[in-house]
Amino acid sequence: MKHLAVLLGLIIAGTPYYAFSSELLRLEQRIEAIGAKVLWSDGHGVCADRELLGKYVPSQRTVYICQENLRDAGASVLSTLKHEGWHAVQHLCNSDDAVLTDNQIRDLISSDDREVIEKLYPERQWRAEAEARALEFVPVESFINGMSYYCQ
Repeated sequence: MKHLAVLLGLIIAGTPYYAFSSELLRLEQRIEAIGAKVLWSDGHGVCADRELLGKYVPSQRTVYICQENLRDAGASVLSTLKHEGWHAVQHLCNSDDAVLTDNQIRDLISSDDREVIEKLYPERQWRAEAEARALEFVPVESFINGMSYYCQ
């Protein structure tokens, strides 16, 4: 039911349903297949912070997508699900570590992203956060293939 709310929000915002529905569903199913839940929040609990677009909570093995905040920020649901889903991959499939090399991550993120990461996150999280940001822009098929590779 909450999926419907997200998809209806995309339609109302002028984004065609068909552009996201299949990829969004495939991505959500793949994240859940590695042992994480995906929950779509309407602004309560974890998503009460209006700045938060999504969050992976390792202790709950849960990806939260803050659909109200995403709509308000004009952010991409698909990019946010990939970002938070990759944190689940890091946690569940790679011992809480990034999988790309430093050079690969550096090539994929902007200097603005680096500045934001250094400002908002403790140093121990910089690499994993940078990798998740970099993978937001990978095509869904490639993203899912990466998940399959690291989560055998």
